[in-house]
Amino acid sequence: MLLQFSDENHFHIGDIRFRLDTVPGVTTQDEVFLYKDRQLLDKYVNHLASLGARNALELGIFQGGSAVLLTAGLGLDHVSCVDICDPLPEFDAFLRRHGLDARVHRHYNTSQDDAARLTQILDTEFGPAGPDLIIDDASHLYEFSRRSFEIAFPRLRKGGYYVLEDWAWAHWPHTQDPSSGWGQWNALTNLVFELVMALGSTGLIEKLEVHPSYVVIRKSFVDYDWTNFSLDSVILNRGRPLVKI
Repeated sequence: MLLQFSDENHFHIGDIRFRLDTVPGVTTQDEVFLYKDRQLLDKYVNHLASLGARNALELGIFQGGSAVLLTAGLGLDHVSCVDICDPLPEFDAFLRRHGLDARVHRHYNTSQDDAARLTQILDTEFGPAGPDLIIDDASHLYEFSRRSFEIAFPRLRKGGYYVLEDWAWAHWPHTQDPSSGWGQWNALTNLVFELVMALGSTGLIEKLEVHPSYVVIRKSFVDYDWTNFSLDSVILNRGRPLVKI
């Protein structure tokens, strides 16, 4: 799927106008905002399209651009979105105006590490089979993202895909300055390392692909008792501690 840009920051899918930027913006009645890097977007969209998903759980709404892209652009029948933010009236109105309200379910005021709420959403909206695709584009913080994985990955369908966005933020030039505010957090790269170790320790992950701005984890078809699943319980490391960066 090649996105056709009308100018540096805008492209259309049907009658839907997207504004794309790496500087935060807002969704309005005329356009939906997508907080992405244009250079990487085409590759990312085509990769998502190749996964063949029909439904998805997306952690992180921001201004709703990704959810609209998944439904209007990639044709997913159902996207359930979760965010800690308050309701976004302009985004809600945009969905109604473009006939996407029934396909994009919004769950505001919900943290990505809220096990009870995420479990309820997954069970209610996707049933026993689970979603085809889970995208974590929420806090990008190691502790929160790790907990989300432990909650949601067990409920992903067998053979489904889990995408971790912006995993490399700790290594970007603009986050190196202590004044950036990122210095206090553990790198999300730690989770990528742990997923590699889980891949080597168990048959629960079929494969893991690392790209510059995202990671794709494919769940295996192995039968497993996912009760009380944690990465600590499945990573085999000869009794040595996992060192964080």
